[in-house]
Amino acid sequence: MKALHFLPYLRVFEAVARIGSVRQAADELGLSPGAVSLQLRRLSDAIFD
Repeated sequence: MKALHFLPYLRVFEAVARIGSVRQAADELGLSPGAVSLQLRRLSDAIFD
């Protein structure tokens, strides 16, 4: 079984899905838009690898 190392990225995914904007989700989370995009990419990689 794979480790659930992607769980911290779900907070970012939830915020983007709820708000509908990477930039606005980043503002809410106190992150840069680039950091949000990176976490979304890492979540995708973790799920689909």
